[in-house]
Amino acid sequence: IQLIRQALSETSQLFELVESWIEPGITEKQLHKAIRRELESRGDGQAFNPLVLFGSKTAWPHGSADARKLVLNEPVLVDMGLRLEGYCSDLTRQFFPGHNPPVERLYELSQAVAEQLIKMMKPGLPVANLAVEAKRLISEAGYPEGILHGPGHGIGMEVHEPPSLVENSKDKLQVGMVITVEPGIYLEGVGGGRIEHLVHITEAGAELLA
Repeated sequence: IQLIRQALSETSQLFELVESWIEPGITEKQLHKAIRRELESRGDGQAFNPLVLFGSKTAWPHGSADARKLVLNEPVLVDMGLRLEGYCSDLTRQFFPGHNPPVERLYELSQAVAEQLIKMMKPGLPVANLAVEAKRLISEAGYPEGILHGPGHGIGMEVHEPPSLVENSKDKLQVGMVITVEPGIYLEGVGGGRIEHLVHITEAGAELLA
């Protein structure tokens, strides 16, 4: 847990640096390359290939960076993680140079859903309940078609570990697990909203790590 905390601290600091690089005219590939260079200079390097997407491409949960240039008022989505002595971090943040109300609403909804899921999390809770609740909240907000993946997964020595927060899972939360909470909402041609937190399951509930 302590190593994951340290990896998260480094990743959060790097996000502050990333924000300073984001300005109209930069390309996805340029930002992606700069992020990879910084990750490789820290800890044991990147935990996975970072995700860097601009504009309507933020509606692609697993898109790849290309030579497109950032235009004012386009959203920027960055998903990255660091490996430290074998343990991983994984965080997603979005940036809005200018304003993009439709995607900003999706990002705010992702945060609101994440907060509700974190409140629910405690030892013994079926993880399927979290997937069901995320689907309910996103659907009631008017975006049932925007759900393209479960709202989280386990993380540790691998970026993706059990349990996966999906509706057909038989797993339950256990003390000591570290779980990502990342409900995403994606609208093709518009963009996507996703924030990602990491929580540690304790006897008292969910401890927010980042």
